[in-house]
Amino acid sequence: GIHILSLSNPSNPMLIGMYYTPGSIICAAVKENYLYAVGDLSGLQIVDISNPSRPQLAGSMGRMRGVHGLAMSGDYVYITDRWSLSIFNVSEPARIKRMKTLALPGVPRAIVVRGNYAYLTSDHSGFHVIDISSPTAPSIAGSYGMEGFAYGLDVEGDYAYIANSDTGFHIVDIRTPSSPKPAGSFKTPGLASAVAVRDKYAYLADG
Repeated sequence: GIHILSLSNPSNPMLIGMYYTPGSIICAAVKENYLYAVGDLSGLQIVDISNPSRPQLAGSMGRMRGVHGLAMSGDYVYITDRWSLSIFNVSEPARIKRMKTLALPGVPRAIVVRGNYAYLTSDHSGFHVIDISSPTAPSIAGSYGMEGFAYGLDVEGDYAYIANSDTGFHIVDIRTPSSPKPAGSFKTPGLASAVAVRDKYAYLADG
């Protein structure tokens, strides 16, 4: 399910609200008064969190399989599973509409949306740039091949930052969406699984 914590006192976070979902939740995002969460058995759940102590279901859509990632932008939710990227219109939470599902190579995982592009990683396939300017007709704009398991992704400015459990930390130049290219890399000692970038620093989870 979903747990809502108050951080008014950072040294003592407190549980103030809960929402029970039909199954486990893999990932979630928040926009304004709604939380968007997804899981295999839960499917896509939209939860009204305008009153954090009493979250309420606003809308949902069926079960899913092999869910790996979720991103939110405008009126759309983008979900990756083991085979594809699916786009949903959530402008009316009670009437979620599936716009399109795009089959992808490898096993799609992390996803980040910026403007008219979705950036995602895919196991044993690498990094892909998806043109989402038309939600009903997404297409692969460009790709950068990479072996291994690309679990983590962040995008800031002209670069994508990838955590790959087999090959470490990678920086990819995305200034030309049709031709992403390597800009730098660092072999981590463990298994890189997640990355976040702020200012001039990258923060890596490396198990």
